[in-house]
Amino acid sequence: MRHAGFAAIGAAVCLALSVLVPTAADADTFDRITVNHPNATTTVFRIDRPNPTRQTSNYPSILFHRGDQIVIDAGGCVQTGGYGLTWKSYTDPQGGSADYLYSGTVYIRGVIPFGADGGYQRIGGVLEKTLRVPTDLPPSIKDSDLSLHLGYQDDNYSDNSYDGHDNGDNDQCLNVGAAWVVISITTDTAPATGWTPRSKPFDLSWRMEDIDANGLPVNPFWGAQFDPHKPFGSDPDPAHFVADFQGSCGPAFSWSYGNHGMVEDLTALNADCTTQAPTSDFDHSSSVEPGPLSYCHPEPLSGHLDWAYATLTGRVVWDQYSGNQPFGDTDMNFWLVIPGFGALTREDPMAVGIEVRSGETLDNYADPFWKNLRANAEGGGDMTIASQIDRKFAVVSGLLGIDGVHGGATEIHPATTMAICLSGCTELSGEKQGEEIVDGADQHWVFFVQNYGAGGECSSSEHFWPGLNSHDGKAWYFLSLPWPPGATGVKMSAQQLNASETVKSSKPKQWGKWDMLGFELPDPTNGSGASVDGEFILHYTIPKPPPQRSAVVYPTTAIGRSDEDADMQSVLAKMTDPVQKARLLQLMKATPGFTPRPHPDAISTNFGDDGGAAEAVATVTKDKARSLTRDHPYADADYDKWKANFVAQVVKIMPPKKAPDAQKVSPAR
Repeated sequence: MRHAGFAAIGAAVCLALSVLVPTAADADTFDRITVNHPNATTTVFRIDRPNPTRQTSNYPSILFHRGDQIVIDAGGCVQTGGYGLTWKSYTDPQGGSADYLYSGTVYIRGVIPFGADGGYQRIGGVLEKTLRVPTDLPPSIKDSDLSLHLGYQDDNYSDNSYDGHDNGDNDQCLNVGAAWVVISITTDTAPATGWTPRSKPFDLSWRMEDIDANGLPVNPFWGAQFDPHKPFGSDPDPAHFVADFQGSCGPAFSWSYGNHGMVEDLTALNADCTTQAPTSDFDHSSSVEPGPLSYCHPEPLSGHLDWAYATLTGRVVWDQYSGNQPFGDTDMNFWLVIPGFGALTREDPMAVGIEVRSGETLDNYADPFWKNLRANAEGGGDMTIASQIDRKFAVVSGLLGIDGVHGGATEIHPATTMAICLSGCTELSGEKQGEEIVDGADQHWVFFVQNYGAGGECSSSEHFWPGLNSHDGKAWYFLSLPWPPGATGVKMSAQQLNASETVKSSKPKQWGKWDMLGFELPDPTNGSGASVDGEFILHYTIPKPPPQRSAVVYPTTAIGRSDEDADMQSVLAKMTDPVQKARLLQLMKATPGFTPRPHPDAISTNFGDDGGAAEAVATVTKDKARSLTRDHPYADADYDKWKANFVAQVVKIMPPKKAPDAQKVSPAR
């Protein structure tokens, strides 16, 4: 990578020699950054000639802050190398393989998630949209991590440059120069909440505050799941809970018999389907040619259309094992029922598909749970697997997109993390998003985390997940598990880890409604992925709630008190004998931590003929004292002795029982 400083030195030398001609250094100098401030709250960065010779590049001098508004614009072309017309648009490439290569990419942690092929999101899908940096970011994302990342999609970076200009296929670079990117940042102190931008049926949208510890969106929705007649900030509409991929996006794909492959009409895709520029991952072999032997028949495309890495939560259900090769692709198939039916299409059976290739995952895992699941899957033990995991709560992360071979259904493929709560978590009893699902203090989880995987037999790409805070060839990956309501602490009471490489793990840590567990794995962008699997038990400290109380009812036959009058001061007021009243006050004052006062405490009490009122007074006294001081002076055994004595003393001062006057008996309630 060459820097602008070299260009300045070269320019000075040229001027000294009075030779005003472009140099080779000028032609290949990358990342020329300029900055200006159009007003007090806005900063604009311009990057000319973003580096196309690297898959990813970090720009630490372009730093965002929580709450910032971000607008991205870009244009120009890149010399992609090779023969013939090789210049291609940086934002909207055309020609062969342009559906998954030759595009600029962008990534901002917590704002723009990771994309396919181990890279970032195609930059054409984020242009001229107002993005926001979430106000509440996980501890795993530091403020210093909020820098701009750009990249480029190619299968050979060595011959990319900005020299030897041509017009490109279909004149896409006619009168167009080198690529450029403009980043406009406006300071905004208002909380960054609400839904991310969307305008087409298959724009993926999520709440800005709903990201996990990896900065990935949690339970996103398709744009078609929102009512277009309601304000933009409205939640998804149950009447629009599925999106029609075949109808909205299918016309953008066709089969080319001459080229034995899919043809993707990007203009039609952007006009009718999505503005977000997903990456296609097709099987380009001749075996997908439509016919009786085709196993990747396009319905409507022969592979996958991949949007972004995301995290889904819900109930897991076992589907099937797709079989060993050559008649199957060794995929393990699950379903995940999402709260609110997030990201569903008409082709989904009310759940999102989850797929992992056994050769990349379960075949390499050492935990007994995964080994047994693998053996049962291959041996036809579907019922055994179902009895172990069906309807268990699960958290899954991976590459979210559309499976075009099975009608256009949403799926996570590959799944890069999966955590299943085997015990201590309830099943989801409803479909309300954000419903509490935890009811136990001890949770038993089985999991795996890995940073690579392919899209299966009907794809051609290997996908890498770069992770967070990469340094020294390693990066961090997090499980985000729901934090139990009412919990005040957590500790790992048992843990068993099995890893393909040396792995460092972090202790569980609360972040809002999440419990974060991290694992440091080798960075897959170095050429080799890694994984860790195992089990753990989390013990949560959940203080017991105070006893449930209901209204105290005093018998009118004992002290002439109505059912509705349950106040201690009123009990004293009803007593006419000053000697009895003084003795009762003396007994109540003798209770440590208690003084006579009106109280809202409520219990349910059954009264006897001789000690009912005293029993009620004693119970209220105990509960009130325990609510006033955390360390009540009486242990239960001591309290029982005290209560017996208290009741006996109160009985002695109670007025004698009188027969009710038949004419004054209140009707039953």
